[in-house]
Amino acid sequence: MSPIRTDWLERLIQQLAQVLARALGLRARGEEEQALEQIHRATGELLGIPRAMLLSLDPRSALEALGQPRLRTAALRLLDEEESILRGQGKLAEADALAAWLARVREGAAG
Repeated sequence: MSPIRTDWLERLIQQLAQVLARALGLRARGEEEQALEQIHRATGELLGIPRAMLLSLDPRSALEALGQPRLRTAALRLLDEEESILRGQGKLAEADALAAWLARVREGAAG
C-alpha cells in the first residue's frame, strides 16, 4: 500500500475512533439519539456509503465496501455501539436485525 493511502487509512480509522468516543460520551450522558446521529453521520461521511445502503448489502459486498481489515474492524465496532444503544432503548427488533447483519459480515470475513 502506498504511503499516501496508508496515511489516509490511518486518519480515517482515527476519525472513526473519535466518533465512537463521542458516541460513548453522549450515551453516558443519556443522549442516545445524539449518539445514534453521530454514528449514522459517520457511516455516510467517513465510509462513503449511507448506513441504510451498507446494511442492505450482503456480507461479501459489505466487506468489499468496508475495504481494509482495520477499517472494517473500526466500522463494525461503531455499528456494535449502535446495536447496543438500540438495545438499551428497547428497540429490540432493530437491534436484533443489526446484530444479525454484523454476525453475517463477521462470518464472511472469517470464512
